[in-house]
Amino acid sequence: MIKNIKKSFIVFFVAIGVLLILTFLKLITIQIIYPILAGSFLSVLNFVIFLIMFYYSIQKSNKFFLLFSIGGIILRLFIMLVIVFVVLKFLKIDVFGFIFTFFLWYVFFMVFEISIVQSKTKNIVTKN
Repeated sequence: MIKNIKKSFIVFFVAIGVLLILTFLKLITIQIIYPILAGSFLSVLNFVIFLIMFYYSIQKSNKFFLLFSIGGIILRLFIMLVIVFVVLKFLKIDVFGFIFTFFLWYVFFMVFEISIVQSKTKNIVTKN
Protein backbone atom coordinates (compact mmCIF):
# COMPACT_ATOMS: atom_id res chain seq x y z
CA MET A 1 0.00 0.00 0.00
CA ILE A 2 2.81 2.42 0.84
CA LYS A 3 4.31 1.46 -2.50
CA ASN A 4 1.12 2.64 -4.26
CA ILE A 5 1.21 5.96 -2.42
CA LYS A 6 4.87 6.46 -3.29
CA LYS A 7 4.19 5.64 -6.95
CA SER A 8 1.35 8.13 -7.15
CA PHE A 9 3.39 10.96 -5.66
CA ILE A 10 6.44 10.12 -7.78
CA VAL A 11 4.37 10.29 -10.97
CA PHE A 12 2.81 13.55 -9.79
CA PHE A 13 6.09 15.26 -8.93
CA VAL A 14 7.78 14.07 -12.13
CA ALA A 15 4.90 15.52 -14.18
CA ILE A 16 5.05 18.82 -12.29
CA GLY A 17 8.84 18.87 -12.69
CA VAL A 18 8.53 18.40 -16.45
CA LEU A 19 6.01 21.25 -16.59
CA LEU A 20 8.32 23.53 -14.62
CA ILE A 21 11.27 22.66 -16.86
CA LEU A 22 9.15 23.43 -19.93
CA THR A 23 8.19 26.74 -18.33
CA PHE A 24 11.82 27.66 -17.65
CA LEU A 25 12.67 26.78 -21.26
CA LYS A 26 9.89 29.18 -22.34
CA LEU A 27 7.96 26.40 -24.09
CA ILE A 28 4.95 26.93 -21.81
CA THR A 29 3.75 30.36 -20.74
CA ILE A 30 2.88 31.42 -17.21
CA GLN A 31 -0.77 31.81 -18.24
CA ILE A 32 -0.86 28.08 -18.96
CA ILE A 33 1.17 26.86 -15.99
CA TYR A 34 -0.96 28.54 -13.26
CA PRO A 35 -4.20 26.68 -14.04
CA ILE A 36 -2.27 23.43 -14.44
CA LEU A 37 -0.60 23.85 -11.05
CA ALA A 38 -3.84 24.94 -9.37
CA GLY A 39 -5.77 21.94 -10.68
CA SER A 40 -2.92 19.59 -9.84
CA PHE A 41 -2.50 20.72 -6.26
CA LEU A 42 -6.25 20.71 -5.69
CA SER A 43 -6.33 17.05 -6.71
CA VAL A 44 -3.39 16.31 -4.42
CA LEU A 45 -5.27 18.00 -1.58
CA ASN A 46 -8.22 15.71 -2.26
CA PHE A 47 -5.93 12.66 -2.21
CA VAL A 48 -4.25 13.72 1.04
CA ILE A 49 -7.65 14.20 2.71
CA PHE A 50 -8.53 10.67 1.56
CA LEU A 51 -5.32 9.26 3.05
CA ILE A 52 -5.90 10.95 6.39
CA MET A 53 -9.50 9.78 6.63
CA PHE A 54 -8.68 6.28 5.42
CA TYR A 55 -5.85 5.68 7.87
CA TYR A 56 -7.97 7.03 10.71
CA SER A 57 -10.89 4.74 9.92
CA ILE A 58 -9.16 1.53 8.81
CA GLN A 59 -8.57 0.18 12.32
CA LYS A 60 -12.12 0.96 13.47
CA SER A 61 -15.25 -1.15 13.20
CA ASN A 62 -16.85 -1.94 9.85
CA LYS A 63 -19.75 0.43 10.54
CA PHE A 64 -17.37 3.28 11.40
CA PHE A 65 -15.20 2.52 8.38
CA LEU A 66 -18.18 2.54 6.03
CA LEU A 67 -19.56 5.72 7.56
CA PHE A 68 -16.18 7.41 7.29
CA SER A 69 -15.66 6.19 3.71
CA ILE A 70 -19.04 7.32 2.38
CA GLY A 71 -19.09 10.43 4.53
CA GLY A 72 -15.52 11.17 3.51
CA ILE A 73 -16.40 10.97 -0.16
CA ILE A 74 -19.29 13.38 0.35
CA LEU A 75 -17.15 15.73 2.46
CA ARG A 76 -14.30 15.70 -0.07
CA LEU A 77 -16.66 16.32 -2.99
CA PHE A 78 -18.22 19.26 -1.16
CA ILE A 79 -14.80 20.71 -0.26
CA MET A 80 -13.59 20.33 -3.86
CA LEU A 81 -16.80 21.90 -5.19
CA VAL A 82 -16.36 24.94 -2.96
CA ILE A 83 -12.68 25.34 -3.81
CA VAL A 84 -13.27 24.92 -7.56
CA PHE A 85 -16.05 27.52 -7.40
CA VAL A 86 -13.82 29.98 -5.52
CA VAL A 87 -10.91 29.43 -7.91
CA LEU A 88 -13.05 29.87 -11.02
CA LYS A 89 -14.94 32.85 -9.61
CA PHE A 90 -12.11 34.90 -8.12
CA LEU A 91 -8.90 33.91 -9.86
CA LYS A 92 -8.13 34.98 -13.39
CA ILE A 93 -6.95 31.65 -14.75
CA ASP A 94 -7.72 29.61 -17.83
CA VAL A 95 -10.93 27.75 -17.00
CA PHE A 96 -10.44 24.92 -19.48
CA GLY A 97 -6.85 24.23 -18.45
CA PHE A 98 -7.81 24.22 -14.77
CA ILE A 99 -10.82 21.92 -15.19
CA PHE A 100 -8.98 19.54 -17.54
CA THR A 101 -5.97 19.28 -15.25
CA PHE A 102 -8.11 18.86 -12.14
CA PHE A 103 -10.17 16.13 -13.80
CA LEU A 104 -7.10 14.33 -15.14
CA TRP A 105 -5.34 14.23 -11.76
CA TYR A 106 -8.61 13.49 -9.95
CA VAL A 107 -9.12 10.34 -12.04
CA PHE A 108 -5.44 9.40 -11.65
CA PHE A 109 -5.57 9.66 -7.86
CA MET A 110 -8.99 7.94 -7.76
CA VAL A 111 -7.39 4.86 -9.34
CA PHE A 112 -4.79 4.87 -6.58
CA GLU A 113 -7.49 5.37 -3.93
CA ILE A 114 -9.32 2.30 -5.18
CA SER A 115 -6.14 0.23 -5.23
CA ILE A 116 -5.23 1.35 -1.70
CA VAL A 117 -8.66 0.49 -0.31
CA GLN A 118 -8.70 -2.81 -2.18
CA SER A 119 -5.25 -3.90 -0.99
CA LYS A 120 -5.82 -2.83 2.60
CA THR A 121 -9.25 -4.43 2.90
CA LYS A 122 -7.95 -7.59 1.23
CA ASN A 123 -5.25 -7.83 3.91
CA ILE A 124 -7.85 -7.38 6.66
CA VAL A 125 -10.19 -10.00 5.18
CA THR A 126 -7.40 -12.58 4.82
CA LYS A 127 -6.35 -12.04 8.46
CA ASN A 128 -9.84 -12.88 9.70
